[in-house]
Amino acid sequence: MNEIKQVFTYLKEREDWYKEQIRVLQTQCPHENVETKRGANTDNWDYQDFYWVVVKCLDCGMVARYDSKEHREQYRKYC
Repeated sequence: MNEIKQVFTYLKEREDWYKEQIRVLQTQCPHENVETKRGANTDNWDYQDFYWVVVKCLDCGMVARYDSKEHREQYRKYC
């Protein structure tokens, strides 16, 4: 195995470990310090208006999109 591949493999293993640690941290975060951006699609030909909110936690970096129909509870929490 050449040196570049060895270094790449080493770094990739560490990257996977850190990503898992971030995921665990994000599941424990209460997401109280958030930035929100609302969106809407109200120009549908069938008059089915669609609303959503994108939430970014400023503490843990989690980003999620909640739409008004599928994620009603989370959507209301952040709107």
